[in-house]
Amino acid sequence: MGKQILILTNDQATLSAFSFVINEIPCEFFTTSSAKAAMRFFEEKTIDLVFLDLSIIGLKGIDLLKDIRTRSPIIPICILVPSTNGYETALDELEDPVLEHTQVLNKPLGIMQIKQVVSESLE
Repeated sequence: MGKQILILTNDQATLSAFSFVINEIPCEFFTTSSAKAAMRFFEEKTIDLVFLDLSIIGLKGIDLLKDIRTRSPIIPICILVPSTNGYETALDELEDPVLEHTQVLNKPLGIMQIKQVVSESLE
């Protein structure tokens, strides 16, 4: 089975960008906008990469990041943030272990950017 990627967002522009690359990347993609559903994916699947939009509904995105990191300390996580919002301050307050294997990407995401991040994260 190929690599499995979880996309946590309710942002239509982000989902649209991923829709262009899903058939070009040999991975299985799962999408949800629910923190509860996201944690079910971790119970049922072997997730290899996470794209986490900090504005998802349910748990606050930061809390979900901590939960994911507790379950999977080394999984690559790409945090998606609006380029004009104050999420950098919230991220600055996190402890280093939570942010290990994590990168921050500004929305909107471009198709080439998604391909590059997936390729580099799953090497």
